[in-house]
Amino acid sequence: MGVTSPGTPNQRPDDDREREEAGWQAPDAPPPPHWQDPQDPFGPGAGPDAGLLPDLPGSFPYAQEVPPAPQAPEPPAQRPPAQHPQPEQPLAAPHAAAPSPAAQPPTAPPAASDPFPYAQQIPAAQPFPLAPETPSPQTPAAEPFPWAQEIPAAKPTAAEPFPFAQEIPDRRPSPGALSSSPPRDVTQNDIPRPDATRFDMARPEGAAAPPPQFDEPWLNPAAGGAPGKEKSGKKQKKNKSKTKSEGGGAGRKALVFGAGGLALAAVAAGGVFAFVKFGGGGGDDAKDGARVGDAAFPLSGGAGSDGRDQELAGVASSGSTVIAVGGESDPRSARGLFLVSSDGGRTFAPGTVRGSDGATPGRGEVPRVVGGSARGWVAVGTRPGGAAVVWTSADGRTWQRRPDAVGDVFGPHAHVQRIAATATGYVAVGETSVKGDQSDAQPVVWVSSDGTSWEARRGVRQIGMTIRKGAVRLLEAVATDKSVVMESLVTPDPKKGGIRRLWRSSDGGRTWTAADAPAPKGSHGLVVGGGPAGFVAVREVNQGGRNFGQVFTSPDGTSWKQAGRLAPGGYQETIRLLGDAQGYSALIDRGGSLLVSRSSDGMSWQDAGPLAARSGQVVEDAASVGGHAVAVGRRPDGGDGDALLAVWEGGTAREIDLARVPGALHRDRTVTAIGAGSGRAVAVGSSGGDAAAWVSTDGSTWRTATGQGSAFTRTGSQRLDGVAGGAKGWVAVGSDQNHPLVTTSTDGTGWTAADGAPAFRGAGSAQPATAAVAAGPSGYVIVGAEGTSAATWFSADLSRWERGRGAGRWDLTAGRDSRWMADVTAGSSGYTAVGGVHLANGGDRPGVWTSSDGRQWRLRQLPLPSGIAEGRLEEVAAHGATLVATGFAKTPKGQEWLGFVSSDGGANWSPLPAPGGRAGLVVTALTAGPKGFAGTGTMGSDGSGDVIALSSADGKSWTASDAKGSGLSGAGDQRITGLAPVGDRLVGVGRSVNDSGDQPVLWTRTQD
Repeated sequence: MGVTSPGTPNQRPDDDREREEAGWQAPDAPPPPHWQDPQDPFGPGAGPDAGLLPDLPGSFPYAQEVPPAPQAPEPPAQRPPAQHPQPEQPLAAPHAAAPSPAAQPPTAPPAASDPFPYAQQIPAAQPFPLAPETPSPQTPAAEPFPWAQEIPAAKPTAAEPFPFAQEIPDRRPSPGALSSSPPRDVTQNDIPRPDATRFDMARPEGAAAPPPQFDEPWLNPAAGGAPGKEKSGKKQKKNKSKTKSEGGGAGRKALVFGAGGLALAAVAAGGVFAFVKFGGGGGDDAKDGARVGDAAFPLSGGAGSDGRDQELAGVASSGSTVIAVGGESDPRSARGLFLVSSDGGRTFAPGTVRGSDGATPGRGEVPRVVGGSARGWVAVGTRPGGAAVVWTSADGRTWQRRPDAVGDVFGPHAHVQRIAATATGYVAVGETSVKGDQSDAQPVVWVSSDGTSWEARRGVRQIGMTIRKGAVRLLEAVATDKSVVMESLVTPDPKKGGIRRLWRSSDGGRTWTAADAPAPKGSHGLVVGGGPAGFVAVREVNQGGRNFGQVFTSPDGTSWKQAGRLAPGGYQETIRLLGDAQGYSALIDRGGSLLVSRSSDGMSWQDAGPLAARSGQVVEDAASVGGHAVAVGRRPDGGDGDALLAVWEGGTAREIDLARVPGALHRDRTVTAIGAGSGRAVAVGSSGGDAAAWVSTDGSTWRTATGQGSAFTRTGSQRLDGVAGGAKGWVAVGSDQNHPLVTTSTDGTGWTAADGAPAFRGAGSAQPATAAVAAGPSGYVIVGAEGTSAATWFSADLSRWERGRGAGRWDLTAGRDSRWMADVTAGSSGYTAVGGVHLANGGDRPGVWTSSDGRQWRLRQLPLPSGIAEGRLEEVAAHGATLVATGFAKTPKGQEWLGFVSSDGGANWSPLPAPGGRAGLVVTALTAGPKGFAGTGTMGSDGSGDVIALSSADGKSWTASDAKGSGLSGAGDQRITGLAPVGDRLVGVGRSVNDSGDQPVLWTRTQD
């Protein structure tokens, strides 16, 4: 399989044919000074060094001759060919002998033009769900846009999303981040996607549709288990592509990792049982209290995959210490990964990470780039809402999340290309976009002495770049103890492509001067690297039909000299240069593998071993330590995507399996909802990436249920979010990537798929999304959305399903305003569903739908209480004719409680005050029994929430108390997301996330 290099700095901007096509004419010898060219965007004194090399015998013959790339569904506008008009210089005989003719491979056609910077792609790849790849346009483009997910188009494109992200433009915001975005179709694939990659070892033909996301509001969306889990014996799910909270951009990764979307909560439904009052407390015995992990819910027997995707996006080294950063995610949540090695990459262990308040880090905060030295380390990533977040560490083992104000300096929608440790601190390069679509992007250099206080220089004037005109992007920064070299891409005329230039700083990135490497006649591309041994650069050359990389070295980034050649068998191009105290490493694309070549001085190069290319494998970043290289990225592995961590040593490339690194990964086993009826309880969720269900006769001891055929296991990821039991049996609903997931059972133990019924097919391009279910006297009701409209389904017997309809034209169908249903309950007056309406002029409003028979529905928008700008409803429960609905509101103080009560079956509603005056309370589960209502909630910063128990006899007066015990309070984040009365007890299910992992929680309370 061939490997292209769509993300590297050497994008062939300099060959003669590109100059001709761009209208650049080679001057007669001697060439005029570069600054005399009227088309030159650089000011006086910015021209490259000249006269170092003799003529190349002819121009690069293959410029712009690029085979068509796979057709994208909506291909971006053609990116213009890159141009780098430099004075032509003759190429001298190399100081190091080139490989003998016998060692040379047959003449190969040139590599295709690079669509995404720093990426190698192999056909038919399935990208890491955190970072779906954008297919290349069919039109060739020698100079790519620096980020794979953000390609210039005639119209501004949306900001690149990330699996762990929180805000995607033009979509309904997540529950934790209300906004006034315009309405947009809400389908099962409305989930976060990752940013793009550095060098893909596969060119995907198109990512599989991601799984749906019904964000629990308390997640604000997006965190990521048993330590040291084993991945052997995985089930093979073809083309499984999930988003991690689905969130890397070639050139470098963006800090805008979108998320948000339709917030549809799980429902706890079914049955009539004795009601139990409860408050906090809870012991550790089987009857009362909470249990976690295997003690609560056994693993599904068929689950061989961990069910989560992992990706390492950045790596850096200093001395013998190596730090790799990235994320782990499932369709709903993501968490950051920090891995540290103190022995040069031979062994790794997870780092310890603490939030800004010393607690467990918040969900959805994922590092994407890292840099450091013996003086300390810094990493930058994203936090919910799309803003940057910064971590620092003195030793790479213990990391401290810095306050939001530190990350705010990076600005809105920041893309950090690289962090380099300097003699005086750190320098980071990249760009920001206020709009988020890169149409207004400007280059930025950030400088810090300690990693906690940053100074931003935005635009070429503040940076001090002598550029007269053109768009500028910063692609790379490398440092020695004395100076920093930065690579930029300047595009004076989008129709004529870009010019790659080098800049040098001797004061830690505060001021810059031009420092271009030599550009021999006929050469193209540019890669720069460096480290303690100095700086190194490579330009690509085709001589006599043979490709090789011409190496140049510099002790200070100012004066460059010609060194050896990179010309191993099968050479296509150099995609990355690295440096350490022992010399230099070059990552070389050989089509079927990624080769590392080492040199102590840049003159003589020796192969250090290849990394075989696999379909879907992506190398995102690399570092050099102790004379060998470390590469990180992602790779497909059976049922899910795994992190790639490869170390070259002793002439071979060794991959490290993170499943064998204790505590590095968290296995998926999530319990989201519970229902009860017919003398038993059923809990649902996911295990190993598949839908899962557990059944119990007493609410204490659980066993796994079985899915027949495709009830639980399908291509991709599935999760069940709601379950209800009734007279005819059980029904559970959730998501199957971009499709609804509906499964039924007669007794809760064996399940069959029901979503193949015609009623669950989408009417247009939007797929239905099933969010919640309830069972009542008339039958079963499922609610959710389809596109921008609310959607319902009804069945009297679980064998025939029909679509619900609105009593009026706009009760379900969207007009100018979009709408969706999040939860549903059955009471004495029929069925009641709750959700939201997004107004065309901005803002969400709480919506309530009522139906007497489950087939025809009428919408009512509830007025917001005073002081609330917008809000939505997420939970509803019924006790006779009394209904309680809860959600959350947006106020000047932030996100707060929102609740309503109706005593007449939904005809009239009154606002509910926050229980116990806890205005920041968010309800995570709500249920009712014969004697009243019960619920659970949480409040506090994300990543450190404890369970709050709620109870009310009449739905109007509520008490709130703090639940105590393992899985309910303490270090980490605890949530009870489903409640149901089972016999004489109230049973709750949820999750507990802390340093030990992400585990399911079972909470039981006996009747008072």
